[in-house]
Amino acid sequence: MMKLISLDGNPFIGVYAAAGEKIAFLPPDTPDAFRNDIREALEVEIITGTLGDSTVAGSLIAMNSSGALVTPFARDEEIAPLREFMEVRRLPGKYSAIGNNVLVNNRGAVINPSIRASHYDLIKDVFDVEVMKMSIGGIKTVGSACLITDKGGLCHPNVTDEELETLSEFFKIPFVPGTLNYGTGYVGACALANSKGAVIGDSSTPIEMGKVEDALVLY
Repeated sequence: MMKLISLDGNPFIGVYAAAGEKIAFLPPDTPDAFRNDIREALEVEIITGTLGDSTVAGSLIAMNSSGALVTPFARDEEIAPLREFMEVRRLPGKYSAIGNNVLVNNRGAVINPSIRASHYDLIKDVFDVEVMKMSIGGIKTVGSACLITDKGGLCHPNVTDEELETLSEFFKIPFVPGTLNYGTGYVGACALANSKGAVIGDSSTPIEMGKVEDALVLY
């Protein structure tokens, strides 16, 4: 299922929320309609809260079915609800916008190439997948440049053919270039998705919606 939504008129929903196969993490005080659309489209349980006292949770967390990495500024009480579903660890260092810097599903994790190599074992252990560093179309914030599930991926239109091939071979799923929110290349900031559905910023066009449906195999 696919739905067009926004949060208080803002179509960049991936900045504020994050989702996996089991749960979606949303800011507190989100409207019921917003929560219900995500619950229905993605078939997930909804958790609300802040991370590091910030409501831009989508930028501060990356998750798959095994675990989640969060900003080092997240407090224990903020993490506690997530720990009922999965292992949660803080990623130390200056790349605190984890959702922007990590692209992950249940097959692998691609990370900002500037993240320290000493953190690779932590990332691998939390997600229980292999880790690779790369940029996408010259963009190091790979989590914001791509939208990924276990079935497919949509990438910033600046992605090269070689990078598409590398991503497809690493994750063992197809990747295609595309945009959302009327031409925005940072598709990870524009949507939430899992293998069951997607919610997309409501500035997206019918052509962009069709590209998501094809890229993520939502049929």
